[in-house]
Amino acid sequence: MRAAIDLGTNSLRAIIVKDLNEPLDILYEKGFIVRIGEGINNKSPLNKLAKKRTLDALKEIKSVFDQWGVEDSDYRFVATSALRDAEDGESFIEEVKNIGLNMTIISGVDEALIIAKAVNVFVPMRKDHSLFVDQGGGSVEFIHHQNDDETVKSLDIGIVRLTERFFSNVPPSGNEAKAFKDFLTKTFHDDLRSFIDATPDQLIIIGGTGATLVKIFLQLEVFDSLKIHGHVLQKAFIDETLSQLLPLSSIEIANKYQLDVRRADVFTAGVLEIACLMNTFRFTEALISDRGLRYGLLLP
Repeated sequence: MRAAIDLGTNSLRAIIVKDLNEPLDILYEKGFIVRIGEGINNKSPLNKLAKKRTLDALKEIKSVFDQWGVEDSDYRFVATSALRDAEDGESFIEEVKNIGLNMTIISGVDEALIIAKAVNVFVPMRKDHSLFVDQGGGSVEFIHHQNDDETVKSLDIGIVRLTERFFSNVPPSGNEAKAFKDFLTKTFHDDLRSFIDATPDQLIIIGGTGATLVKIFLQLEVFDSLKIHGHVLQKAFIDETLSQLLPLSSIEIANKYQLDVRRADVFTAGVLEIACLMNTFRFTEALISDRGLRYGLLLP
């Protein structure tokens, strides 16, 4: 038995599998929108309500782990960007330990390497020259994969972070959306120049925004990972969805696309980021993977 917990800036995800043989026998998998990174740009202590949401969800996960007999040696639990930034990230480890779970805060580079491992194992459609992009709430991990050689970068341009920084509200004003796009375009050109010049053949998007876009495209009433994972979206659909999102409020987005409001309020930023990325790299399509960090944590 193997298990994993991934505490991101916006989402907390847990999974238990019977073994690592494909197709995976998933005993338990659940995601929680806890937004532990609320106010992430302030470099301040973690928000008290966000901590409570997270600890309550972790208590539920610990209960499930106990029911399945998951022991300390059976799982890995990592926290990422929000805990890297928070003043009290280390002390939160102790609060989590009081629940009976062992959490580690990992660097952006380590996060990217684990994600790369997950893509290489769980995305059989991966080509030999690809760009893997994992959109988180606090950071985005980029992996340039070419003939089994990989270069990784982690940038603090996650969608919770950028929504809080650039948008005074949702929908953003025209000037706010333009400032967002200009910032991202410059960041990509400054920090990913070597990746752009390498002209990868394939874009693989990991994270909630890409998965939600597939859910919308397939008109799924409920989230279905098996249908979403490995689906290819055309840039034309992403651009069309963005044009529909930009005038909508968070509540309107939540109602239109049947989303939790704490995902709806960052969805516009997430789709806008994907569109900017595809424009910069001149990608015409993106393969969407629902097997990111938590799946990499399952691997030896």
